[in-house]
Amino acid sequence: MSESLPLTPRIPVLITGAAAGAPGEWKSRTGNAWSYQLSVAGTGAVTAAATIEVSNDGVTALPFGSLSASGTNSAGDGINGYAAYAYHRATITGITGTGAIATITAAGV
Repeated sequence: MSESLPLTPRIPVLITGAAAGAPGEWKSRTGNAWSYQLSVAGTGAVTAAATIEVSNDGVTALPFGSLSASGTNSAGDGINGYAAYAYHRATITGITGTGAIATITAAGV
């Protein structure tokens, strides 16, 4: 009897930062079903917000969804959906908290 190993998903980091700002770079994606996760960590009360955009040409941005998280020392939020687009990117739209860093990751199948 053989044991099957668990699959290791491809989980690209779309953007990491300590300040709200411009969108991250377009990154290619494959598959139709995608999930996105916002994680924020710092000291004490932390909050972060982000948007996800998709595109077929890597130029025209279409809104896919928004994420927001708040907590003490760390927090997270996630969204998922079914959209067969060629590219995706994230933008950190707000972040507060001492030493707060936000990261948006994605996984698709």
